[in-house]
Amino acid sequence: MATLGGHGVGGKVALAAACYHHEHVTGYFGLDTTPMNQYYHSSFREITNYVNLLNNFNINRPYPAIANDLRHGIACPKWRNIFLNNLNKTEGGYQWNFNHEAIQRNLSK
Repeated sequence: MATLGGHGVGGKVALAAACYHHEHVTGYFGLDTTPMNQYYHSSFREITNYVNLLNNFNINRPYPAIANDLRHGIACPKWRNIFLNNLNKTEGGYQWNFNHEAIQRNLSK
């Protein structure tokens, strides 16, 4: 396990490694990774669409139904697995192991 970090392009490489190998990474920090607007990049639009999908997503039902809907709504198997691995069973059903509303607010700024 490691915490990755970098500056400039190295920060972007560290972020990519942390996203694609999250099971081996405990954290990430980046300093001035790129002087560009990320809103136009496909990876930003992709994660924004996936987080927006969770707004009307019903997780109070059986796990196979949740997994099936995620399979149809999230094309990337790595992102789909991240969401499935962060789904916790509770007495009343399931809940996300992250605050998707806060993530969505940050992505929309």
